[in-house]
Amino acid sequence: ACQELAGFYCNGCNRIFCQQHAYEHRQSFYEQLDWLTVDHDDFVCTLNDNASIAERNYLSKQIIDKWEEESIGNIRKIAAEARLALIDA
Repeated sequence: ACQELAGFYCNGCNRIFCQQHAYEHRQSFYEQLDWLTVDHDDFVCTLNDNASIAERNYLSKQIIDKWEEESIGNIRKIAAEARLALIDA
């Protein structure tokens, strides 16, 4: 365990981090954001499959809705972390 003074509380995982580990924790969110981009690319590929137009539209809407909800949740979590980092800096 880290012996440095804690100064960063993560609302997302309810853990406390020193400055260095807070940076590493934030980096993991940036990596998740990169994966979100990959998910988006996968989503685009899914749209291009051989389903009929009506099926594709229905499935696309479901995928878009799910992607939107997950993206907003991830962005809110990362934004909260960034705000806390500014307060603790």
